[in-house]
Amino acid sequence: MGIITGKALVLAGTIVFGSAIGVVAYDGSEALNSVKSKIAQQSENILQFKQNEEALKGKVNDLVADANGKISKANAFIQGQKGKITGLETKVSELEGTVATLNDEIAEKNKKIKGLTKSLEEVGLNFKALEKKYNDLLASNKATNEELELLKGQMTELKDKYEALKLELANAHADLENKQKELEATQATLALTQGELTQAQTDLAAAEKEVDELTKVVADAEKQKELDDEYILQLEGELADATEASDINYDELNKANGEIIKADGEIIKGNDEIERLDDLVEQANAEINKANEEVKAFASEVNSNIDNNPKASDVSSELNATINDVVTE
Repeated sequence: MGIITGKALVLAGTIVFGSAIGVVAYDGSEALNSVKSKIAQQSENILQFKQNEEALKGKVNDLVADANGKISKANAFIQGQKGKITGLETKVSELEGTVATLNDEIAEKNKKIKGLTKSLEEVGLNFKALEKKYNDLLASNKATNEELELLKGQMTELKDKYEALKLELANAHADLENKQKELEATQATLALTQGELTQAQTDLAAAEKEVDELTKVVADAEKQKELDDEYILQLEGELADATEASDINYDELNKANGEIIKADGEIIKGNDEIERLDDLVEQANAEINKANEEVKAFASEVNSNIDNNPKASDVSSELNATINDVVTE
């Protein structure tokens, strides 16, 4: 009995084409965002640098301004102190002159008091001598009235002279005491003035030292400012170069990203074409399946006829051979 084999029933297998290819989509956003982030950070760093730069300049300028202000005040104080010292020196000189004069006057008064004291002693002795003579004459009863009156007159004259010398001596002591008090007061004023002068000179020296130190601070600050300006210019140049380099990299990245996006468009286009071909393959597979079903039905009908008609076995053999040849090819 002739039978059409199963090999003849398969005209085509299922075609699988596009399902193995995934859709590729890449826009370079990760790298781009990374560079954008770095550029933003760099911009922030540049801004911070600018702020720090201005703060540094501000601090240096404030330091210089503060130092110059203090120098101005110190110089004004120095001028005032110099005037004060000149006045004190003049006052000291005058007081020293007054002390010298008072010492001379006191010496003269002491000399005068010494002379008055001696004169007073001499008058006193002379008075005692006259008094003794008067008493002796009076006791001898030999003295005339004229002699007694003469001696009495001389005694009165010496007594008046003694009282006058005594009063003059008292006045001289009073003057001496006043001059001594004046000298003491003058010496006290002189000592106080000399103390003020010494303090003024000390304050002047301290102010001049402060001015020297502040002047050095200003000079150092100005020098540091020049160095900072040079360093800032150098950093600004480096920052400008870095910013320019970043801009160039950013432009290159944008250009590369454009190429990526363009390529991505081509990939999307290719994926669309693959999907279209997949649809065609599915349609072809459906046609093949349909044809296979028809072949199966035809083979079943042919086999049934062969079973009912023995003469057809030779024909089936030939048909199988022919189908086998076709499938093999």
